[in-house]
Amino acid sequence: MSLNSLGIIGCGSMGEEISTFINSGKIQNAELSCVFDQDETRLQQFSKKISKKILLTSSIEEFLSIEKINLVVECASPAAVTKYGELILKSNKNFLAMSSGAFNDPKLLKFLEKIAKQKSLKILIPSGAIGGIDAIKSIQNQIEKVSITTTKHPRSLAGAPGFQNFENTVFDKAKVIFNGTAQDAIEMFPANVNVSTTLSLAAIGTKKTQVKIICDPKSKENKHEICIIGPFGKLNFSMNLKPNERNPKTSSLAIYSVIQTIQQFCNPNISLGT
Repeated sequence: MSLNSLGIIGCGSMGEEISTFINSGKIQNAELSCVFDQDETRLQQFSKKISKKILLTSSIEEFLSIEKINLVVECASPAAVTKYGELILKSNKNFLAMSSGAFNDPKLLKFLEKIAKQKSLKILIPSGAIGGIDAIKSIQNQIEKVSITTTKHPRSLAGAPGFQNFENTVFDKAKVIFNGTAQDAIEMFPANVNVSTTLSLAAIGTKKTQVKIICDPKSKENKHEICIIGPFGKLNFSMNLKPNERNPKTSSLAIYSVIQTIQQFCNPNISLGT
């Protein structure tokens, strides 16, 4: 089986963890060739932590010019997916988008899918912090109602546009700070609720998926409660996930799901558990 050459966009905490895992050799048939980040300072800091010599660049042109890269892994932000998705696919590279919130705009996903189909490429969207995605997809055409309630500590929500009015609030108990659609949720909390867009893509879309966000000062975990209703009955999923130590806005499960997606891409003939 041929070796897959990978490129990563973003060298923040998530990009660093995924880069380290790839360099550890734990993913068969995979090597990391290049990391792109438009922040030069962050690249310099990253260069001191990465164990193997790989190309680090702040030039997207240089990054995409590396012909041997056949999978680009985005670990930056929804804005990076919007800005670079088309360029990645047109440079004949498969694209793994960790920030699924970018696909809150269905036109973007359809546009990128069209390019990918023309070039026989793949767009990969990992399950992130959601369990049961396969079950949800299997009943997609029968779903009548979808809702997700996300509970996080204030520090996990800090900095989000939708949290601006609460930045100086001292929370003494749990409080609902958002109640609306997934489409609005990802715009107000772009680094926090990619999970709602991933759920929407597997179910009935961002406009029909209801999202509630609860800020709880006593919460030690990122909690997601999903309810799906249809003629089949009712499905309930509940996940209590430890926040990533370096980036509390996301769960470590989100990073693990990216790693698993990379493993499956690089080793499509290897079954789970082998």
